[in-house]
Amino acid sequence: MIIRNPEEDYFHNIGNSGGYEWSYFDGLSNDGLWGFTAIWFKGCPMSPHYTKEIDYSFLNGSHINPEDFSAFSFSLYYKGVRKFWCLNEANSSHSTFTNDSPNVSFNENILTCKVIKLGKEFEIEIHSSSATGTKRVAGRISLSFPDLDLKTIANTSNNLDDNHNWVPANLVGSFNLNLHLYTSFGLKFNDETIDFSGRSYHDRNYGLTPLHKLDVDWFWGRYIGDEYSLVYFKILSKEKKEIEFSQLLLFKNHELLYQSKNFDFIMSHSKKSWTLKYPSRILISNDDIKVEVNESYKPESGPFYHRFVSDFKIYFKNNLVSGKGITEFLKPKRLGIKSFRPFIKFRVRRT
Repeated sequence: MIIRNPEEDYFHNIGNSGGYEWSYFDGLSNDGLWGFTAIWFKGCPMSPHYTKEIDYSFLNGSHINPEDFSAFSFSLYYKGVRKFWCLNEANSSHSTFTNDSPNVSFNENILTCKVIKLGKEFEIEIHSSSATGTKRVAGRISLSFPDLDLKTIANTSNNLDDNHNWVPANLVGSFNLNLHLYTSFGLKFNDETIDFSGRSYHDRNYGLTPLHKLDVDWFWGRYIGDEYSLVYFKILSKEKKEIEFSQLLLFKNHELLYQSKNFDFIMSHSKKSWTLKYPSRILISNDDIKVEVNESYKPESGPFYHRFVSDFKIYFKNNLVSGKGITEFLKPKRLGIKSFRPFIKFRVRRT
């Protein structure tokens, strides 16, 4: 995993069969009850259609254009219950990617970025339906991110596998969300207005080789607060220690206060969902910092991925910071398990 310059926040020219890229946003309300994720994909590695075609291409030597498996995913949840979720996929004619800015669109789901003094502002327009068609969401999310000087962490990875890359684009920000959630009950139709604001996060990942060929455990986590914010990223491998990856970043008032790639990462209180084991508690520590992460509730779960709202406690130089944050666990190799594909296809709308 290579850490790229944050200025690489644009879609790269990835034409490899099995290549992938996603632009990721999430937000958590100030009270920790509401949350959202919005993700644009070029070559969606979570798509069973894409992983199937990749496997075929490796057997017969054919070429696949990742743009023909572009996608948009949106999730909205409250108190650990998912109120809306979609993963809509289509060929290249449904998407517009730019290679000089973060701007992107998938059908009527549009991301635009404006550079302002000392930061960036993003506008997300959403018009999407669930796979069953019984729910539809429409509205806008406005996000604001101050500039963070993260150029110093570029290329500081403890492994230099450039097949997989992380762009820490805008890690600490704020947002305002205004959406309409339409739900049909037979002949009845319900329109729910949803408004909330809070702290936001944005990054980007891209790879030149299939993600589901990677036999590792990926852990992400972040706490975004008024004064202090923390981001961790950990990749573990049982067989290939050389591809492991560690990064811990602590910010104070939008300035990078502390960085380390050397820390203990202790997992405990194992649980299981969709036959996928995961730790409900994580302890991150070294001589300088200690971070305790405890699962609060799990709004998203599947055979290869879990997402949590978690309780964070951060101990640093006699300071204690605590609050709600986001944690994620992905086991990429399970994306390629053929027996899971029928269940995932049911949740994906491909047009």
